[in-house]
Amino acid sequence: MTSPPPPDSGSWPPQGQPDPGPYPPPGYQQPGYQQPGYPPPGYQQPGPAGYPPAPGDQPAAGGYPPGYGGHRPGGGAQGGTDERNWALAAHLGSFATGFFLWLPFLFPLIVMLVKGPQSPYIRRHAVESLNFQINAFAWFIVNGILFFVLIGWVTLPLFALYWVIMVIVASVKTSNGEDFRYPLTLRLVS
Repeated sequence: MTSPPPPDSGSWPPQGQPDPGPYPPPGYQQPGYQQPGYPPPGYQQPGPAGYPPAPGDQPAAGGYPPGYGGHRPGGGAQGGTDERNWALAAHLGSFATGFFLWLPFLFPLIVMLVKGPQSPYIRRHAVESLNFQINAFAWFIVNGILFFVLIGWVTLPLFALYWVIMVIVASVKTSNGEDFRYPLTLRLVS
């Protein structure tokens, strides 16, 4: 019979094991250690996705990160998902308040007052929709009066079709992250 190996005495490497070489291995760096000359000059640590760059940071050559949206200097078009949904609601909500309450400007007004102060992107879309809906409300009244003069039988359905098409076009453009300006609209609210 053979005797069991003696217990490990705490030496390195353990008895019976090959020598692993120097420790730490060549090229190993402790966490938090930075090599001299790294990061290269001009390198900026990227922030979390969706957050704006720190003051003084310049955007990369490709522009701002995805989802950075309506807070761009110069008023970029694409908003983040939540911003885009609220901007879309400012346009599409006019259908609900227009068909059921006969006040198409009510929903864009609510969006502008509630969410507009939080985001310039949402405010821009809500104001554009509000201006168009105020104009539409006035034109519906004029066409309603013309209805009694018989020309309204032609102009009212045509304007209603124009209104529906413009709101749908604005909604599609907004859902794609683009800005849209309604044609033939007096901008009473800024």
